[in-house]
Order: sequence, then C-alpha cells, then structure tokens
Amino acid sequence: MNKKIVFLDVDLTLITRKEELVASAVEACREARKNGHKLFICTGRPRILVYDYIVNIGFDGMISSAGAKIRVGERDILDKSMPVELVKRVIDFALENKFPLLVEKNDYFSITPDLSKWFDETIYAERDKLTDPSLFVDTIMRHCDYNYLSFADTKKILFFDKDGNKPEKKQELIDKFGEDYNIIYQPIASSEKASIEINGKSTTKGAAIEYLLNYLQVSADDTIAFGDGDNDLEMFEICNKAVAMGNAKETLKSKADFVTADVTEDGLYKGFKEMGLI
Repeated sequence: MNKKIVFLDVDLTLITRKEELVASAVEACREARKNGHKLFICTGRPRILVYDYIVNIGFDGMISSAGAKIRVGERDILDKSMPVELVKRVIDFALENKFPLLVEKNDYFSITPDLSKWFDETIYAERDKLTDPSLFVDTIMRHCDYNYLSFADTKKILFFDKDGNKPEKKQELIDKFGEDYNIIYQPIASSEKASIEINGKSTTKGAAIEYLLNYLQVSADDTIAFGDGDNDLEMFEICNKAVAMGNAKETLKSKADFVTADVTEDGLYKGFKEMGLI
C-alpha cells in the first residue's frame, strides 16, 4: 500500500480524559512509523501543552493551536497570529462581561487574574478524576503573565465562566463575533468543564493540513485523520479517510469513514488496524 500521512487529534483521541496514554495507542503510532507512514499531531492545544510524554511517542511534526502553528521535524513552517483589532474586540467584550480569559501566545499565556480562581473552583475541585490535577493548570501558570491587554502575537482566545461554559454561551459569542471568528465549544480533556475557543476565521486544522500538504508537495489522496471533537470537522473534510473515535460527537461520527472504539478501549490501535497502517 502507499505510505500514508496520518493526522492525530490529542484530547480523547490519543490521550484519555485523565490525560493518560493508552499503551496500545503508543504501540500503534510507533509501529505505523516503522512501516513508513508519517504521523502528525493535529491539536487545538498550544505546543507547550503537548507534554513531553506525548511528543516522545515519536512524530514527524505537529499542527498546534488549532492550525495557527505548524512544525515539520524541528522546523516551524507556519506561525499565524490573529488580527490585533479583532483580538481587542474580543478581550474588551470578555472584560466587560467578566469572563475569566486566557490569551494564547507563542509558548506562553496571558490571563486575567480571576482565571486562577476559576481553576481552583473547577479543575482542582475535580482532582479525584485527574491523573495529576496540577499538570494542566500548573503548566499554564508556570508560563503566564497578566498582560492580557497586549493584543499582538495572539494565536487563540479561550473564555471560561462559573458554569463551566454551558453550550448556550457559544451562541452568544457566535452572535457577537461569528462573522470574524471560528467559535468552538471545547471540553477540557482533564476535566468535565469546557472552554469556548475563539480563533481566526481562516485558522482551522483543515486549513493547516492543506498548507502542510502543499509544503510537502503531496496530495490529500493518502491522508487519514483521527479525531473526536468539533474542531476536527475541517480535518475530516480535507483528509481522504476519516476515523472517529467511539467517544466522538455524533456530528463527527456522521462524517467518518469508520468509527472505531473509545479511546480507553484501544480505539486508536483498532482504527490503525482498520486503515491498514499496522
């Protein structure tokens, strides 16, 4: 068979809600690369939140920040920021409505002071459900400042609220900013809460994959995508084959060529088998 280019979401595709790796998923990734296939992480997470134990599985590159950044090997080939004037509009709205806010930059975060309190009341309150309750939050807090009124170099903006971002909050933001931004209700892998992610209209996983394929000078004919969430829809549209995890949203399953088992039930390994990668 032709060698494939495989794009892998991270949360609830490669790792579990407790941020654990499934041994069979690691085995599948390494065996697929031994078979000559290329594997790329394709995640909404910034690179700094793709922990070493994930990267050390071994990949050929990474699409991060929902498509704002692309790395092939050790070389960055795309680093895209949101327009400053649009970032200012979103941040002004968040401050006016007292949303805890995280502004994702290059390798660090700018946060509003009330976000650390939100973490204490939500993420840390669920510590019994996490492998390491400090991992997600502490990584952010170790790499943050409070200069959230600096609008340049913004990759993505995340809204939080006391209710854990009920889905109806998304519609409020769509009505306000939907013409200029992609707005996604995104569950947090290490929690039962969620964030509402806002990024540039042209910044998607799908657009990043197209950019990467053009850079590699290959077609999409031999591409396969694995995912579970709303921000994987564009990835499924671009790739020739799409595999939804058993725990994926129904909207994504309806777009998949194959629905594998849940992430905790060797879903990635079984999906790799079905696609002939191993």
